[in-house]
Amino acid sequence: MEAGYSALDIVEVATERGERVEDVCVVHFALAARLGISDVLERINTLPREERWGTLARATLREDLFAVHARLTANVIDTVGLLPVDDRLDAWWDRSAPAVDDAVAALDEVATSGTVDLASMSVATRVLRSLARAVTGAHF
Repeated sequence: MEAGYSALDIVEVATERGERVEDVCVVHFALAARLGISDVLERINTLPREERWGTLARATLREDLFAVHARLTANVIDTVGLLPVDDRLDAWWDRSAPAVDDAVAALDEVATSGTVDLASMSVATRVLRSLARAVTGAHF
């Protein structure tokens, strides 16, 4: 199911920016791997679903994570769109280094804590949202 959500975001980013879907797909999944977005999503998916509010919170975190991931993918494309697709993420990472490095350090701390609960996954999602805000200058 997650691949379907990602596909929708990838097509939307590609269409809005006049990019090939395949190129946006490469950037999207490379970004997920390097920032650990896939790991955060995996942990969110392990959160309990026994009660209504927990289920709703889990779904909200997933939706937020997908939105942030799409925003970051668009930012990579917008920032370094003229480079070959294989070089875009490296160039964006270098250009955004302080914010990206801080986010990666925080996400690593969350990952190595061994705690997978609503609070830790909320923090991880917030870290990625803050990164998106820092590199795009936009609030969402």
